[in-house]
Amino acid sequence: MPGRALPMTANRFVSCRFANSVLAAALGGAAALLVLSQAWGASHGGDEPPAQTLKVSKELKMRPTRIGPVETPEPDRPREPIWQVLQRRPDGVCARFVGEWDRVRSGSLVADDFRSLSPPDMAAGLGLATVYGPDTAGWFLSTGRFIHLKTTDSGRGYPTFSYESLARLGWAIGVTSGTAPSARILFDCGPETPPSLDEAIERLMAEARDTGAWLVAGHVVFSRVRGQSLQRAPADGVALNDESDPGNPRRSLSLPVENGRAPGLVVALVLDPEAIEKPVVSALARRFFETSRPKDGKRFLVRAHYALFGDPAPTIDPSLPLAGIWDVDEKEAAPHVETVRVALEGTVLERGHFAVWSIDVLERGYPRREVDLVDVAEVDPTILYEPRWATNRNFLGRPIYDRPRAMLVRPVAEAAARVNARLNARGFRLKIYDAYRPLSVTQRLWLQYPGTPYLAAPNRGSRHNRGAAIDCTLTDLEGTDVEMPSDFTVFDETSHRDYPYMSESARRHLDILTRAMEAEGFTTIREEWWHYDGPHWPNYPVVDVPFWPGPEDASRVDPPLIIDNRTSENGLSSRGASSHSGATSRVLPVFHDSETTEGVGPPEPIEAPGEIDTTDETRSALPMRERVARKEPERDSRSDSWETPTAPAPIGVPSDAGPAVGRVDRTRSYWVVGAAVAVFFVAFFLSLFHRS
Repeated sequence: MPGRALPMTANRFVSCRFANSVLAAALGGAAALLVLSQAWGASHGGDEPPAQTLKVSKELKMRPTRIGPVETPEPDRPREPIWQVLQRRPDGVCARFVGEWDRVRSGSLVADDFRSLSPPDMAAGLGLATVYGPDTAGWFLSTGRFIHLKTTDSGRGYPTFSYESLARLGWAIGVTSGTAPSARILFDCGPETPPSLDEAIERLMAEARDTGAWLVAGHVVFSRVRGQSLQRAPADGVALNDESDPGNPRRSLSLPVENGRAPGLVVALVLDPEAIEKPVVSALARRFFETSRPKDGKRFLVRAHYALFGDPAPTIDPSLPLAGIWDVDEKEAAPHVETVRVALEGTVLERGHFAVWSIDVLERGYPRREVDLVDVAEVDPTILYEPRWATNRNFLGRPIYDRPRAMLVRPVAEAAARVNARLNARGFRLKIYDAYRPLSVTQRLWLQYPGTPYLAAPNRGSRHNRGAAIDCTLTDLEGTDVEMPSDFTVFDETSHRDYPYMSESARRHLDILTRAMEAEGFTTIREEWWHYDGPHWPNYPVVDVPFWPGPEDASRVDPPLIIDNRTSENGLSSRGASSHSGATSRVLPVFHDSETTEGVGPPEPIEAPGEIDTTDETRSALPMRERVARKEPERDSRSDSWETPTAPAPIGVPSDAGPAVGRVDRTRSYWVVGAAVAVFFVAFFLSLFHRS
């Protein structure tokens, strides 16, 4: 018996190991099957249609057009097709244009051809623009508040910028902020075959007033999208060509790029060639298209630009205007646009929230903002000025100004004068270190020191770029500096207002300055004791004018031209553009190139940094994101046909799908993990079986 005990125990042990290995393999196989089934569902089920259903439908199988609240599908139900008119107006609108297609095609654009624009002044638009100079101009689009631009700066990897501060338009069509769309439409193909971009546009045009010319803007999810970006700027004698061969150094275009399901923005100019006799349609066809004949099988002439979002992408919310996606909480990351391209044949839409403007008036140039920058010395000559940025006594250790002036917008300059009067009564004077700073200076600094916490990001601009902020200190009545917490631009904890080891004298002087500034409406920040923002600073636009402007260059002023469908292009309209929504007249800052600005030091050689992250805040230490309210236009008392439903609920990516971007990556991850689990447990089972 003792001789047989050991073999029996061994047999039992082997059989237990065999049973455990079988159980482990079964559990592993079940886990692998679960993961693989999730991968199959992610790639073939839910809201991602199978590959064979991506063929373009010849007829849109949608619900009939209706006006009313949106029916949002429940998360656990399949999406149903939606085609819903949210708003409709009978009025046409005035569109603004800049530039001529012939000059773009021939590469004849020069710096003086570019017109400055404050991007929040544009409700929607597309064309060619730049933020650094004509030689880096590229395709852009806007759906409000920001201009999204993919540059042709090959030295820095063709970065894409989203600019809220200031851009320059070389060739563009758009409508101004506050211009109510002729129609707003919510679209979702649901389980039906998604339409092509041309098919969707054809139906969108049927919902708006027929003027023969339309501008369309949308926040969309593409089922598939094809496009090309610009590789060389058509300026300074570089003609635009159709070459896209990577081996050709003079090519103008990239190779066509195709993306799968992706969220983004789209803006399109649409013309009806059958209405070419209308002056507006004829003028737009000549300025924005190669030919007045559409492609074979197409009804409309369409030029469309699109942008793709990075992850996470904003959710489509038809209860907000298109620009509302940028109004995010300060702790949240703003949406990030990764690229801008011209849309090509084969682009397919899955869903979208669209605004359509019916164009019946065309006006040259964009509305201009009046910016009344004044020298502080003209308002109060007793205010002292020590231009530290024109010396080496700053944190950069070198001057950034050549011939500076202490300039502010007039209301802020007058408030500073009242502050100085308050200080005089207590035996002190106000001394300014810095005030208005041209945007081109901010851009140059950002190129040399990208991401520096104490420098403003130029895509949003700073309070100084608006002429609405002051860096200042106290002196006695004789002009002698008094003790303050630290020197100017000493960016460490000693410059913080709550620095616990500040001397009593410095604390007292800081309190005197702060109380006088706050009494006149100035606000401050914690990290820089010397910095004060003027009253109502968000109301002033970012500007880029020199400290010492030269004689006015008449070539930069466009002659007035208004075209509407009741006149010819050779004559002015009998009704001014001001009779249309959003067509107010303001004065924009004069364009100047940072390398030729008088009064600003010439830029130093710059090493080419990597791509700039344009989603950074203007100043990392500040609550800098403006809360720019974008309200829907008020009801037009002249018409009873504009119906406004109750606010619909968002229809973004379904709750079980997560962000649209990255869907393909998650699917691939499911397959890889599932396969790895299966291989592991099979190998483990075989090894145990072999040992047994």
